[in-house]
Amino acid sequence: MTFEDTKEQILSRLDKSKKGTIDTRIQNLCNIINKNPCLFTLSSCSGRVAFLELQKGNDKRFANWLIITHDLANPEQFKQTLNTYNGQHKIFFKQESVILHICAKTLEAAQQIVDKARENGFRRSGIFSTRKKINIELISAEQLSTPVFDKQKLITDDYLSYLIDHANKKQKKSWDAIERLTNAVEKTSPQ
Repeated sequence: MTFEDTKEQILSRLDKSKKGTIDTRIQNLCNIINKNPCLFTLSSCSGRVAFLELQKGNDKRFANWLIITHDLANPEQFKQTLNTYNGQHKIFFKQESVILHICAKTLEAAQQIVDKARENGFRRSGIFSTRKKINIELISAEQLSTPVFDKQKLITDDYLSYLIDHANKKQKKSWDAIERLTNAVEKTSPQ
């Protein structure tokens, strides 16, 4: 299958994420990338704040999102979720940064987008390829993960408020990186 056929097939598929839609904060960047004849997006997330319940050890395949937002976290909602939890599993408070997976037609196109990404806040960015595909992973460095429950609540409400404030600041930095990269890619994008 040609790159163009693969691109058409991937972009015509329904969104398979749990959310079911592309995050609005990253939609414009995805649209610009997808207009480039040498690139297309595979998956994206504009960042999220969540409680993740680990039901079998640390295996994320058996994890449950107790609360998740792709916006700024509301401290009261997170406090209520934690304070009313009656399970016995580990819960982690997580802030995960923006992540974008892209397929490129050429190594040159891949390197150009990685260079732009690194210049604009996506410090954990790179190219990985197989015999058939050149894939790119762009990740902002903003992230936070800490246990908050393990058979009992491990933190105070005040400390949870502190974590949420810190996570919200990281979310904003992540969104700034999306905006900067969008502007950089738009300036050099083929029309």
